[in-house]
Amino acid sequence: MTNLSYLYLSENNFVNSVLPRWLSNATTLEGLYIGLSNIQGPISNVEWGKLCTLQVLYLSHKKISGDKSQVVEGLSSCSNTTLEFLSLCDNQLTGQMPNSLGHLKKLRIFAICFNPVSSTIPTTIEHLSGLEILDLGERENQLKGALPEIAADNKCFGRQPFTKSLCKTPSTEKVISILWKKFCSQLDHNDWVPPFSLIEVELRSCSLGPNFPTWLETQKQLEVVILSSDSISDPIPPWLWNLCSQLQYLDLSDNQIGGNLPRLVSFKSYYSSWTVDFYSSYKYGVVVDLSSNRFNGLLPLWPDVTHMNLANNLFSGSIPITIGHVMTKLQVLDLSGNAFTGSIPYSITKVKKLLRLDISDNHLSGKLPDWWYELQQLHVIDLLGNNLSGGIPPSVCSPPSVFWLRLSRNNLSGELPKSLRNCNSLVTLDIGENKINGSIPQWFGERLLSLQKLRMTGL
Repeated sequence: MTNLSYLYLSENNFVNSVLPRWLSNATTLEGLYIGLSNIQGPISNVEWGKLCTLQVLYLSHKKISGDKSQVVEGLSSCSNTTLEFLSLCDNQLTGQMPNSLGHLKKLRIFAICFNPVSSTIPTTIEHLSGLEILDLGERENQLKGALPEIAADNKCFGRQPFTKSLCKTPSTEKVISILWKKFCSQLDHNDWVPPFSLIEVELRSCSLGPNFPTWLETQKQLEVVILSSDSISDPIPPWLWNLCSQLQYLDLSDNQIGGNLPRLVSFKSYYSSWTVDFYSSYKYGVVVDLSSNRFNGLLPLWPDVTHMNLANNLFSGSIPITIGHVMTKLQVLDLSGNAFTGSIPYSITKVKKLLRLDISDNHLSGKLPDWWYELQQLHVIDLLGNNLSGGIPPSVCSPPSVFWLRLSRNNLSGELPKSLRNCNSLVTLDIGENKINGSIPQWFGERLLSLQKLRMTGL
């Protein structure tokens, strides 16, 4: 395979397979992807110094063992290193990280998370001026000491113990920083002003509360803020609402934040790529997740939002009849687990890009509407646990991609409409605990071939 450029062996279930020795002869390889493939054996099976054209090496989520330094030293011995992406996560690699790491001048992403590592990060990492992401894991690695300064471009990264001196020189560049629980305690000082500029902050399960970290107010270029499961109970401060005009992603879920939400909040009006958990890049639009808190009052209408999750709060009152006219960009709307009353407003049919509608476990009443044919992109309809009445309307399966339909625990009556036979994409159908009569049609087993979960208890 001397002419092979790319090799993808990921997501397989190979039996008794080891890292093939013939890879040493694939000297033209530019990309090698072996993840979630059950391949095991020593990393020394490959002579890495022969693979000098590699740009991407993804050896993750397997049972590869041996000394990780053999990979780094081999690849760094190339006279013209081309490697940009190196991931050795979730293996059984041990040994010291060699100083030759600093020779991989083009490296942008380096990940050795979830390995039984017991070593220090060499100071030569400071020579990697193009490094964008450094993933050292959260708990499994046994790294000693603090991260050296990555000083060439004043960049700050990492999941491993973060020190305030990591970037001593203030930077005018945008910096992506994913921050994790292991070093959260070093970020909860209200008098601290970061000497760098962030576009992304992710602080999950940090127990930062009850206050919001005030140093975030100094970050004028933020686009992504994730403060989930942080034991925050204070109301959202005005400065955070002011930051929303530049935010594309706001996640304050799983806290104890209360109070009313502003009637109108402006978010970023144009969309750019943002990255969560290092490897996942999205262009979803504006995402707001305030679920599992104690927000109350009426439902706000924020026109810039495409994904709104307000589930499991204390909102009440009716869903505004103008919601579809104001929030025309909506793709996901999750209002489950609140106390909304009244009927489902017809204006929702104006949200033509709506993919998911979840208003389950509320106090909605009135008839289940028959206008679903106007929402042709809808995938999920979840109205479980309300007080909706009338029959199941014929149009409920008009959207061709509906795969999730939950109408149980309502007051629906009548017979099952024959139009259900057109729900060819249905995976979940839950219509139990209603007042529906009649028998189970024969076509259930003949037409609903994708169905995996059928619940008709207590009809």
